[in-house]
Amino acid sequence: MTKYSEHLTPLGYFEAIPKPTPTELEKHYSEKYYQNPQGTYSSQYLEEELRYFHNIASVALETASRLNLDRTLYDLGCGEGFFTKSFYKSGWK
Repeated sequence: MTKYSEHLTPLGYFEAIPKPTPTELEKHYSEKYYQNPQGTYSSQYLEEELRYFHNIASVALETASRLNLDRTLYDLGCGEGFFTKSFYKSGWK
Protein backbone atom coordinates (compact mmCIF):
# COMPACT_ATOMS: atom_id res chain seq x y z
CA MET A 1 0.00 0.00 0.00
CA THR A 2 1.29 3.42 -0.95
CA LYS A 3 2.09 5.90 1.80
CA TYR A 4 0.73 9.36 1.18
CA SER A 5 1.87 12.65 2.62
CA GLU A 6 0.29 16.07 2.70
CA HIS A 7 1.71 18.87 0.61
CA LEU A 8 0.69 22.53 0.98
CA THR A 9 0.14 24.00 -2.49
CA PRO A 10 0.96 27.61 -3.45
CA LEU A 11 -2.82 28.25 -3.50
CA GLY A 12 -3.03 27.42 0.21
CA TYR A 13 -4.73 24.01 0.23
CA PHE A 14 -3.37 20.58 1.04
CA GLU A 15 -3.14 17.73 -1.45
CA ALA A 16 -2.08 14.11 -1.15
CA ILE A 17 1.26 13.17 -2.71
CA PRO A 18 1.47 10.93 -4.67
CA LYS A 19 -2.05 10.93 -6.11
CA PRO A 20 -3.85 7.56 -5.86
CA THR A 21 -4.22 5.78 -9.19
CA PRO A 22 -7.68 5.20 -10.70
CA THR A 23 -7.30 1.51 -9.80
CA GLU A 24 -6.48 2.34 -6.17
CA LEU A 25 -9.46 4.70 -5.95
CA GLU A 26 -11.83 2.16 -7.49
CA LYS A 27 -10.66 -0.52 -5.06
CA HIS A 28 -10.95 1.82 -2.06
CA TYR A 29 -14.51 2.92 -2.88
CA SER A 30 -15.81 -0.49 -3.94
CA GLU A 31 -14.21 -2.52 -1.14
CA LYS A 32 -13.96 -0.15 1.82
CA TYR A 33 -15.56 3.31 1.72
CA TYR A 34 -19.12 2.38 0.79
CA GLN A 35 -18.98 -0.92 2.72
CA ASN A 36 -18.18 0.72 6.07
CA PRO A 37 -20.24 3.91 6.29
CA GLN A 38 -18.63 6.59 8.41
CA GLY A 39 -19.18 10.29 8.90
CA THR A 40 -22.37 11.53 7.28
CA TYR A 41 -22.52 8.85 4.57
CA SER A 42 -25.32 6.32 4.94
CA SER A 43 -26.45 3.39 2.81
CA GLN A 44 -30.10 4.43 3.33
CA TYR A 45 -31.82 7.75 4.05
CA LEU A 46 -35.18 8.66 5.48
CA GLU A 47 -37.62 10.37 3.12
CA GLU A 48 -37.33 13.63 5.08
CA GLU A 49 -33.52 13.53 4.76
CA LEU A 50 -33.83 13.14 0.99
CA ARG A 51 -36.31 16.06 0.90
CA TYR A 52 -33.82 18.14 2.89
CA PHE A 53 -31.03 17.44 0.37
CA HIS A 54 -33.39 18.30 -2.48
CA ASN A 55 -34.55 21.52 -0.80
CA ILE A 56 -31.00 22.73 -0.18
CA ALA A 57 -30.16 22.21 -3.85
CA SER A 58 -33.42 23.89 -4.93
CA VAL A 59 -32.56 27.03 -2.95
CA ALA A 60 -29.07 27.08 -4.50
CA LEU A 61 -30.50 26.54 -8.00
CA GLU A 62 -32.99 29.39 -7.56
CA THR A 63 -30.24 31.68 -6.26
CA ALA A 64 -27.93 30.76 -9.15
CA SER A 65 -30.76 31.38 -11.62
CA ARG A 66 -31.41 34.85 -10.19
CA LEU A 67 -27.69 35.64 -10.38
CA ASN A 68 -27.63 34.44 -14.00
CA LEU A 69 -24.59 32.19 -13.43
CA ASP A 70 -22.97 30.19 -16.25
CA ARG A 71 -24.62 26.84 -15.32
CA THR A 72 -21.35 25.05 -14.54
CA LEU A 73 -20.78 23.40 -11.16
CA TYR A 74 -17.43 22.15 -9.88
CA ASP A 75 -18.00 19.46 -7.25
CA LEU A 76 -15.05 18.87 -4.95
CA GLY A 77 -16.46 15.57 -3.73
CA CYS A 78 -17.95 16.88 -0.51
CA GLY A 79 -20.80 14.42 -0.07
CA GLU A 80 -22.83 11.68 -1.67
CA GLY A 81 -23.72 13.66 -4.78
CA PHE A 82 -27.30 14.75 -4.00
CA PHE A 83 -26.49 18.42 -4.61
CA THR A 84 -24.63 17.75 -7.86
CA LYS A 85 -27.37 15.40 -9.06
CA SER A 86 -29.97 18.14 -8.63
CA PHE A 87 -27.88 20.59 -10.64
CA TYR A 88 -27.19 17.98 -13.33
CA LYS A 89 -30.90 17.17 -13.65
CA SER A 90 -31.52 20.91 -14.10
CA GLY A 91 -29.19 21.04 -17.12
CA TRP A 92 -25.98 22.16 -15.49
CA LYS A 93 -22.58 20.89 -16.57
